[in-house]
Amino acid sequence: MPDSVSQNNTGVPRVLLLYYRGDRDMFDKVFSRLEFLNESGVMEVRPWYLTDIHVDDELDRTDEEIKAAQIVVVLVSSPLLHLEIFHRVVLRELFGDDAPSRVVLPVMLSPLYNRDFLDFQEYFKPVWEDVFPADHRALFFQHTEEQFTHYLVDLMDILVERMGAVLFPLAERDVSERNQIYIAYSRADYPAALLVRLRLAALHVPVWMDRFALRGQQNWGERVDRAIRDSRALVLLLSEAAQRSEYVCYEWAFAFGARCEVIPLMVEQVEKLHPRLCTCKVLTWYYHPRSQYPWDELRAALRRARLKPI
Repeated sequence: MPDSVSQNNTGVPRVLLLYYRGDRDMFDKVFSRLEFLNESGVMEVRPWYLTDIHVDDELDRTDEEIKAAQIVVVLVSSPLLHLEIFHRVVLRELFGDDAPSRVVLPVMLSPLYNRDFLDFQEYFKPVWEDVFPADHRALFFQHTEEQFTHYLVDLMDILVERMGAVLFPLAERDVSERNQIYIAYSRADYPAALLVRLRLAALHVPVWMDRFALRGQQNWGERVDRAIRDSRALVLLLSEAAQRSEYVCYEWAFAFGARCEVIPLMVEQVEKLHPRLCTCKVLTWYYHPRSQYPWDELRAALRRARLKPI
């Protein structure tokens, strides 16, 4: 059954979050970190809970919800693995002979032991390499708040990356002729940076963003310098945290030197702007809620950067 927050059909591509109703407290802590992705305007993150206390047509409705999703995230716990609806509907729709091609992401919500873990392996064998967390330590298993936050940031990354690959497969392939956009941001502004990444992907504009491009890479400075030189514009998410960040300041300063157009996007009011940034046209978005960001302003700024038509 749907949660009230997600009953409105937005008509955009969907990430469906399946969970057991009895795990609601744990689920809420996860969903509260992911819900902001709905504010991108190009994807919907929709919760759907499962229970064996059936109401009329619940099996059919669950079947329809899965069919309508491009990505299905299954938040796995021991009780969920024993639900009748999980076996009769979910497994059939995800892995049955007639199941369409879609992204399936199993997430270990709570620890699984003995037979339950073996069943989990068997049920999700077709996507076992995609199980999250990759170390098989469940989200709710003796983690500090900092560790939990780290896991959830990784999960945000995966959802954005998978949604981009599913919906905009060409968006990040054409990096020739300096068509890509570089996103510079402080870690404090990471959710806003992800929204910009999603929105640019929807416009089929290739994006360079450090968490995606630098995984496991050495020579941070060299890779960043090359990426900025290869970019047509640098979108700078401005905030007090970004002002204090030596890394962010390095990125936009290097961009000026490399003749890469800098587009400052102020997501938090900044009391004293660096004099060099005052020479740019600053997009002031901090007085808008994220769900109402004026994306047309960003499109216009990208056109002024002489990008390919968007």
